Amino acid sequence: MIEIEVKKRFIVGVISDTHGLMRLEVKNIFKNVNLIIHAGDIGNAAIIQTLAEIAPVIAVRGNIDTENGLDRFPAVQKIRIGKFCLTVIHNIQEININTAGKNEMVIFGHSHKPLIERRDKTVLFNPGSAGRKRFSLPLSVGLITVTPNRIKPEIHYLNI
Repeated sequence: MIEIEVKKRFIVGVISDTHGLMRLEVKNIFKNVNLIIHAGDIGNAAIIQTLAEIAPVIAVRGNIDTENGLDRFPAVQKIRIGKFCLTVIHNIQEININTAGKNEMVIFGHSHKPLIERRDKTVLFNPGSAGRKRFSLPLSVGLITVTPNRIKPEIHYLNI
């Protein structure tokens, strides 16, 4: 588990399903983040390098991340930010959130559908897709603001 101490305010940029495409608007939304989480389907290692120019990156591999070194990323990553526990996985169908341990938040991608939903004591957070537009789904990323006593996810829609 990765552990990060929080004294005041810590901001996490959350992105998923880039499929090898890095949009300039993402850099602007993420300009003040302390950490970036990529929830899989990266598509190209250059995406991680570009994000790392903004802030440190934690990533999991998605179902398309099987070549070009992207398979080095774990399928699941657990992160503790302050007192909050986050589990990051690409496809939420591959985890039982009721038996995944103590999770205040499960971050995932795969569906390309932005979502913030509470299930009992766990928040499910999908930032949506920041890659190529699929069907009529919006393009979006997420931000999570963490303070010592609060965790707040939000979705930011891209103007494409």
